[in-house]
Amino acid sequence: MLKTPFTILLAASTFSTVFSQKFTKSDFQNFRIADSNAIVAHEAFERSIQCTYAWLAQADPKSGLIPENMQAGRDNWIIHNSAADNFPFLALASYILDKKLYNSKIKAILEQEIKLCSRLGKLPDSYSFSKGGFMREYIDTAQIIFGAAEYMKDGLVPLTEYTGYTHFTKRMIDLINELQKHMVIAQNIKGYFYGNSVDMEINGDLLQILCRLYWLTKNERYLKWAIRIGDYYLLDNRLLNAEKIRLRDHGSEIIGGLSELYLTVHFKNKALKEKYKPALNAFLDKILAVGINQHGMFYNEVNLKTGEIIDNNIADTWGYIYNAYYTLYLIDGKNEYRYAILKALSNLPNNYNNFNWENGSSDGYADAIEGAINFYQREPQLVQLKSWIDSEIKIMWNMQGKANKQNPSLGKGMIEGWHGDGNFIRTSIMYGLMNTSNATLPDWNSNVKLGATLSNGTLFVTISSDIAYQSKFCLSENKASSILNFPIDYPRINQFPNWFSVETNKVYILIDGKNIQKLKGKDLVKGYNFRINPNQKLYFKIYSQ
Repeated sequence: MLKTPFTILLAASTFSTVFSQKFTKSDFQNFRIADSNAIVAHEAFERSIQCTYAWLAQADPKSGLIPENMQAGRDNWIIHNSAADNFPFLALASYILDKKLYNSKIKAILEQEIKLCSRLGKLPDSYSFSKGGFMREYIDTAQIIFGAAEYMKDGLVPLTEYTGYTHFTKRMIDLINELQKHMVIAQNIKGYFYGNSVDMEINGDLLQILCRLYWLTKNERYLKWAIRIGDYYLLDNRLLNAEKIRLRDHGSEIIGGLSELYLTVHFKNKALKEKYKPALNAFLDKILAVGINQHGMFYNEVNLKTGEIIDNNIADTWGYIYNAYYTLYLIDGKNEYRYAILKALSNLPNNYNNFNWENGSSDGYADAIEGAINFYQREPQLVQLKSWIDSEIKIMWNMQGKANKQNPSLGKGMIEGWHGDGNFIRTSIMYGLMNTSNATLPDWNSNVKLGATLSNGTLFVTISSDIAYQSKFCLSENKASSILNFPIDYPRINQFPNWFSVETNKVYILIDGKNIQKLKGKDLVKGYNFRINPNQKLYFKIYSQ
């Protein structure tokens, strides 16, 4: 007899009649979705940890540091690339999927980075493996400042947001405190930098770092520093007629940074917020007027003064810019900004399938998909956006092994063999957590699949295994409030969206097919114990009392 999906669920379970007594027919549909989510979440995590293993296997045997890339940069650990874009996400994958690795090799790399790379006080400089010392014989202050800003914003901030206060957070605080001795506002930074918008990039990085560190630590010094940068741009209105504004990375950071400062002073200094408001709104309005195509996607670079499009390629980092607009929608009720975002999101499924983001790079796909994931969590009615995310992540995943085909010695997990591989890991983990609703297995095993879906405030969790396995699954607090102390969970670069979170002192009902239990949120965060046999499935339904 052909089994229906309903029968398949029952056949996979050992709960027999008790199972059907505890769950309703509508529950079965949600468990089917959770089962499907478990498959793709497992693939996301498996690909992430395999990439991590492949990169760590290429570490320099003497220093322990990983190379910038597998080609020309194989001899170097570059702060703004290796340390900022790749290593932090190897650390994140290890933290979630291989705690033993995180507590050994990952921590050892950080210790070596501090020991070998600190050059301008605690600020790091790039390191040469063959020299056994700094890559540059002289101190290039501009490059050191740039590298430190990128390391903090792209790597140490998102790590802290997910893991809480760790040795990585301490490194970030040491760097920002040291950096203040050398500069407050980046002006006329000389040298070669991506996009040649380095002043805006560094200041944008700093605004994002300082605002988040302010909420994390409540240290007023960080807010005062951020305000000095904000005054420079918004009180003097330096942006509205800028002859060059990059709307992709390496320049667009200023847009997100100013919106984060605007949100911070909204809660801490309303008078200053009102002073900032006209300039920030005019700046964002002008970008929408001259910087987007017919689908609402941003061009790479425009001249705000003349309205000229300098680079008409489409920015893969469109989501990072729209984060700023959504933030103003949240705090000021700017519905026109939300409508602009919804227009762009609705155009993705019909016009940007298998799109040539950043010349076909996995890094371009990673950034574009991140933007979509971030907004899908906030606008879940956009079901076509979810389908777009599901299809595009597969295109990105198919790029894994590209470097391995060219050089089999690199290991099967390598993506393209350069520091942008870290962003592949970042977005894959975001996608995996989307499909587990932030639930995790603290001792993750590649033979076990965990998936979840949220329906009308109720979380449905499924676990299956190829082996006998005893562990626990952990739910998550809202990290924006529990770790960062944010007043609201606003959208921001490299965040890990809040799909389902528990309040520690709230009571939750957990139904596992055999029993109905009442549990405190803090107990679900610590983890719910389970035991599973080979080829068995477990089902859990969780909701607040």
